Amino acid sequence: MSGAGGAEGRRSRGRGSAFDLVRSLALVLGVVAVVVFFLAPQPTPERLPALDDGAGARAASAAAADLGLAPVLVLGGAPREVVGADATVDVRFLGEDWQLDYARTEPVVDVATWRQGVLSPGDRRVTVEQAPSDAVDDTWLARPGEEADREPAEVVAAAEPLEVAGVQWQRLRHGDGRTAYVREDGGTTTSVSATDDAAYLVEVVELLSAPASAPASAEPTG
Repeated sequence: MSGAGGAEGRRSRGRGSAFDLVRSLALVLGVVAVVVFFLAPQPTPERLPALDDGAGARAASAAAADLGLAPVLVLGGAPREVVGADATVDVRFLGEDWQLDYARTEPVVDVATWRQGVLSPGDRRVTVEQAPSDAVDDTWLARPGEEADREPAEVVAAAEPLEVAGVQWQRLRHGDGRTAYVREDGGTTTSVSATDDAAYLVEVVELLSAPASAPASAEPTG
């Protein structure tokens, strides 16, 4: 009897050892899979095509007519002729790997506003907004951002005067972390904002601080 009982015990221990081995192996493989997942290069989402020059030019020309201002149109790539832009549109070029993401006129806290989003080479968005100065108030200034209907963010510090490329701006820092550079010129208020006060934001502010160049647009010919 004792021999049979001993054999059964050995079989039980054997089954237990095999189960423990399988469980340990599964645990090790799970850890390896997690490590490989986080260390392996992750696929980069495909970048959407830039809004083409013609669409941007038409939107900017409509903003000029609807808002009574001379809107800036920020495009990526080398300077070139932009066909179809109204003569009042101030076309600026940021250089290679920047691109125009969207451009439209829409109400921002009930103020009709010309808005465009430009993407940096690192896919960080800078929002450029313009509106007639006599329509702009503190609520408009308190909500720069990607969504026109977002709630105003608390301004966490007084406007800070700042000179960029020889032009005076006001820098506003918001409770949600966004930074906006704002200036008023010729009856138009311009806000340039991003999620942080980084070099890519300053690059756009510097571009808009430069004197307006000769019109880089042309009407379509027959």
